[in-house]
Amino acid sequence: MSWPPKIERLRPYVVWECKDIPPDLVMSIIKHESGGSPGIAAKVNCKCGPLPKQDGSEKTVCTALGLMQVIPATVAWYNNQNTGDDIATFEDMLGEDERAIRIQIRTGCMFLAFANRYLHNKFPETMPETSLANASDDQIKLALSAYLVGNGATADKMRTAKNKNYLPTFANIKKLFPTWGQNASGTWINQPLKYAQEVLTNYRANRGGSYSGTKPGDLIARIKTGNKGGIIALALVLAASGWAINRHYTRPKD
Repeated sequence: MSWPPKIERLRPYVVWECKDIPPDLVMSIIKHESGGSPGIAAKVNCKCGPLPKQDGSEKTVCTALGLMQVIPATVAWYNNQNTGDDIATFEDMLGEDERAIRIQIRTGCMFLAFANRYLHNKFPETMPETSLANASDDQIKLALSAYLVGNGATADKMRTAKNKNYLPTFANIKKLFPTWGQNASGTWINQPLKYAQEVLTNYRANRGGSYSGTKPGDLIARIKTGNKGGIIALALVLAASGWAINRHYTRPKD
């Protein structure tokens, strides 16, 4: 199998922006979340939060946005880690130009990598890898669950499993909490178990399947490097070559 062209065209951006995560895993998230359409807004609401605008004002947003469908709280978390031109604005999260695509991917990847490190620090026995590039399927699914519903919610389930004398693995979370994501009336608010499995399955099915179609020259042509010139273009090619070889509805917690 291979990714649809709409997803595959994003590979150079993913390779450049997501150094800690296998590109095809990110592309699987993008396919699931937005289908590869930059700037898309979710049709369901989440906890509202302000996003900075390019004119210096703020815009209250109550939905997930962008290629990786990040919520306002995640954008705020990302912005707390960055300054200047790297700040994600409301226009970036709804944009379709190159800058918007890169910001949307970068924000999602930074949070996914953070979610993995967060769980690794708390549960090293079942989350031993600091990078998802070397992680087991079980660890990847736990990180994906945290990406969808938040670090705190996922850690709570893992902690409860541990208190019940189970290893805090994805398999045991699924066994102990098969209705995770339902509210008291039985309505699904989100489905972290299903989400994680579907994203992982699609990742495994498509991993590396269409990479050979992207040549270094294409990468340089498709990524504008702005005022950083050929150094970034070269770094991008090297990063891409290296890889070729080898909602989150809760606020992120520190």
